[in-house]
This record gives sequence, structure tokens and C-alpha cells, in this order.
Amino acid sequence: MLWVDPFFGYIPTAEQRASVPTGMEFDHDPTLVQHYYEGPGDGSLPGFNLTQTEREAYGASPGSGSAATPAQQRAQGGAAAQYSKQQKKLWGF
Repeated sequence: MLWVDPFFGYIPTAEQRASVPTGMEFDHDPTLVQHYYEGPGDGSLPGFNLTQTEREAYGASPGSGSAATPAQQRAQGGAAAQYSKQQKKLWGF
């Protein structure tokens, strides 16, 4: 499923979708919302410190995730939504 994230652009890209087996979905790791607030976990800047172009490049990168089952992807989406709500409350958004 392709959708437009306001910070990370059109994801997953055709290249990302093609990188996973049939029946699987491309799964960003860490989630894009976690990347936005905390960064990728490698000491790089969090997404809120990046330009829109830099965020979109990260979101489109085939190296930003891997294959997941649709069930794993939906579960991650639910957890990411909760995390997003907590972060927005924490930071007063």
C-alpha cells in the first residue's frame, strides 16, 4: 500500500516494494515516527532536525527497513500510532 507521509513523502517506494517477497510488505525499522523523534539509532540526527528532502530520502531508502508480514506491519502501525500520540502530548503538539 502506497501512502503519502507529510514528513517522509511517498512510501513505500516501488523499489522498496520490489525488495520484499510476494505477500510481504516493506517495514521501516525504526518506524518513521520513531525516526522523526529519536533518530535511526545510529547516532544520526532525529528526523525533526533534517530537511524535508533529507527525510524523504531516508523514507525512500531501501536500507531503511525490511520485509514484514501484513500482520506484523499492522501491529507495528498500531504501536507507532500510540507512540506518536505520547510524543505529541509530551512535546505539546
